Amino acid sequence: MFKPEATLRLLRGRFWGARAMERRVKRCCADNPDCPIEAECAAEYDAFVNVTDDKRKEIYHELRELGVGSVEARANLSAARVKELARRTNG
Repeated sequence: MFKPEATLRLLRGRFWGARAMERRVKRCCADNPDCPIEAECAAEYDAFVNVTDDKRKEIYHELRELGVGSVEARANLSAARVKELARRTNG
């Protein structure tokens, strides 16, 4: 059983990816139907998703600017990949 306090702490820390966090939040809500902090979790999750989506879009556009094809850019959405390609093209 997932504890709401732990889930909320993970949301605030942004330790996990969007899909893993979504699974965690859904499971936590199912395990704790009388959760006293459900509204707070929902607000934190919405903020988490918005930040994650914005970052993914930014990384995709940076990869495209570095000459990566659209399919490969979608498959390699990581900041480390952007840095690696930037070093190759500038170095």
